[in-house]
Amino acid sequence: MNAPASPSKKIAIIAGGYGLCFMGVLWAAYSDRLPLDLLAQFPNYDKVGHVVLYCAASYLGHRLCGQKHFKGSSWLGGISLPGFPGLFTLFTVTEELLQ
Repeated sequence: MNAPASPSKKIAIIAGGYGLCFMGVLWAAYSDRLPLDLLAQFPNYDKVGHVVLYCAASYLGHRLCGQKHFKGSSWLGGISLPGFPGLFTLFTVTEELLQ
């Protein structure tokens, strides 16, 4: 099996820009600066926003980290779990519980 390729410069630039946008959205959410009047025009904007933000972050982070996986043990059935998305899920659950 071939080793995962290192992330391209393009992915690194996209991930860096996305990270800045993501931090801006977190700042706006925690400081009550989201444009709720505008967002309320879209049904389920909160759920859709979470899915888009978190899926994009998981994908870009996984690519940026070289698509590494945690090797599953026998109690997991030997499955392999993607590293960055797994760690990002822990961050997400913690961040949501703090809100």
